Amino acid sequence: MANKLQHKEIDGIVFYKRKYKDDWIISGIDICKHLGYKNPSHQAKQIYNRFKKNFKDTSFVIKMPRATKKTSKGGTQIEVPLLDQNEQETRCYSRAGLWFFTSKCNIPKANKLIENLFKKFDKLLKFLRSREKQDWQLARQKGKEARTLATDGIQILEEYATDCGSKNGHTYYSNITKMIYKELFGTTKVPPKFRDSLTRIELSSVEMIEISMKDWIEQCIDHNLDHHELYQKIKETVKEHSSLLIQMRNKKVLSF
Repeated sequence: MANKLQHKEIDGIVFYKRKYKDDWIISGIDICKHLGYKNPSHQAKQIYNRFKKNFKDTSFVIKMPRATKKTSKGGTQIEVPLLDQNEQETRCYSRAGLWFFTSKCNIPKANKLIENLFKKFDKLLKFLRSREKQDWQLARQKGKEARTLATDGIQILEEYATDCGSKNGHTYYSNITKMIYKELFGTTKVPPKFRDSLTRIELSSVEMIEISMKDWIEQCIDHNLDHHELYQKIKETVKEHSSLLIQMRNKKVLSF
């Protein structure tokens, strides 16, 4: 089944967010239903088929869970799909597509409906983006604090390795930083102020690895672990944590 789609509902009409995009789309069926058509699915399909060329860049098919109904099984209320398939395809439209779509509905209130909807939605988005910005700033600050702790830990490791006779202890800071970027983002070559370009979730992923690093290092040193083994343990721990964080992050990615 498709992952849960990110969406917002206004006046009974659902806005869906496109994957990796900052725009939102609405189902043509929902619009036709809201306008009072007796067979909204047929009307939406008819408009699309008649003006398919006009919707080349403004309509998109998304997959979403099918509608369900409640039924009893062994005395327990459960929800089952109305049809055999677990997913259904629904055609949605961007803002530009909706203006054209509603102009073909031949209902006077159609364009007014879209205008009012987007006024309300723009107001909601402004609030959401403001809150997202605050959340990002908090994540960035927490990341800086975690980075300071990680830096302290790596410096302890470098001193420990040097005391053990290592000639490469001074490279650990750079190598461990690159290791984290490689595991989380697939690259070691990052531009200046790279972290300022990360999303809140990406910042949190880095923070979760770095915030514990000083503790890992100090515990290993307390157990007199050889600095080579310690470095390998950090490598394994970073890889393990990164794999888990990537899985968690991917579950939040919308499936279109």
